[in-house]
Amino acid sequence: MDKEKLHSLSHSIKRYQRSCSHSNVPTLNQRLGSARGEFGHLVDNLNRINRLSQTLKKVIKRPMLDHCRVAHWRDNVLVLAVDSSVWANRLRFEKLNLLSQLRQNGFPGTSSIDVIIQPGDFR
Repeated sequence: MDKEKLHSLSHSIKRYQRSCSHSNVPTLNQRLGSARGEFGHLVDNLNRINRLSQTLKKVIKRPMLDHCRVAHWRDNVLVLAVDSSVWANRLRFEKLNLLSQLRQNGFPGTSSIDVIIQPGDFR
């Protein structure tokens, strides 16, 4: 599945979750039940990314938070995207502290953090 389709699906899931937050509509997880195969893996990964994003908001302070987001999760490696090389360097200095905080806040299996620069994603 290409990056654009994944982003579109993630956006749709978040929109659905927001619409359900104040109603009795079942959540996406409840609707999917025990999803299997590639789709189930995709949903699990999107849920993990959503939880990581929420945790990131707790452990990274502004102004860095405004320039950083979860890009993806692969093989226990968190990939964070930043909008410039300046923020990438600042985040690299904080990686060990951030890794420790993530492990303490529900992601004990996180082995490392990679930082990538994606300026177009922050407009």
